[in-house]
Amino acid sequence: MLVRWDGTTERLPVDLGFHPVRSADGRFLAGVEHHVGRRSWDRPHLLDVTTGGVASLPAADELTRRALAVIDGALYYSDGSHIGSRTFRWRPGADPEPLAPGLWNVDPLSGAALERGAGGVFRHGPDGTRTPVPADRQYELAPGGELLYAFQYAPPSVWLLDDGAPEEHPLPEGCDLSTAIPSAPFWETPTTLVFTGERGGTSRLVRWDLRSGRFDHYDLPAVAGYRPFAVQPILRPVAG
Repeated sequence: MLVRWDGTTERLPVDLGFHPVRSADGRFLAGVEHHVGRRSWDRPHLLDVTTGGVASLPAADELTRRALAVIDGALYYSDGSHIGSRTFRWRPGADPEPLAPGLWNVDPLSGAALERGAGGVFRHGPDGTRTPVPADRQYELAPGGELLYAFQYAPPSVWLLDDGAPEEHPLPEGCDLSTAIPSAPFWETPTTLVFTGERGGTSRLVRWDLRSGRFDHYDLPAVAGYRPFAVQPILRPVAG
């Protein structure tokens, strides 16, 4: 559902699946529709929220494709989540363009990407550089594509990696670190990470400022319920 600022809602004209992605300016949404049945298929869609127009790729007899990002009106997607899976960039009106195999994380702000393959993990910079990344943790790109981060569950912490050695940053108890649920951690700004959690039976939000190291805790009213879904901001590129 699309919820507008005046509170009105409308159903999206196309099914974008469970893990849709959006462009940095919020204009485009994309995802993969899955149909499971006697003949299963999937189909990627690209939706222009401003016009309601939908562009779609042909359906395929597999359930493996997943959307990675939307950059400059083009959909980046992969044909699987296995090591070495093929990745493509597709702009409506043209054929999908093959990219480096194994891309599994693409930053919509910068175009930087992470590649996972038999030879290890590599970061692809917007300028075309390809540098190795330690494979000991499941790193992902923070907004802007320069900083890498990975969650550790016990004890709860975040590992950060930039140009130096990885650094571990302990987190308060109760922070929910699962990335498979809608209440997963999210970036409020390129330097601020927000967690949902629970303490003493009360749901709360925890905001972490990476620059100062400060944690701010916000207990939520009972009406928020268990594991509330936070409204996540749209992050845009920062000029120069």
